[in-house]
Amino acid sequence: MRNGSLHELAVLMSGYGLALQVHDVDEVFEFHRGSGPFASWLNKTRGWSMATGWDAAIVENLPGEAALDAFFRLVDGYREFAGRPGS
Repeated sequence: MRNGSLHELAVLMSGYGLALQVHDVDEVFEFHRGSGPFASWLNKTRGWSMATGWDAAIVENLPGEAALDAFFRLVDGYREFAGRPGS
């Protein structure tokens, strides 16, 4: 798939996060592009800058891998980390 597809997913997810905030929904949103838990995990575990968002970081740092495939692989790793006690 195109790298733009990951950007489109990130924009869609940002809209979802904004909707949670606007409607005062008490739900943890883990995929804020620059400062959410997923972005923080990528920064800590990979050393990637989140200045332009996790989507841009994935495309920039994993150029040989399909962007959406890389995203879902990384999300799996993040979920394993987030499910550990003390994480």
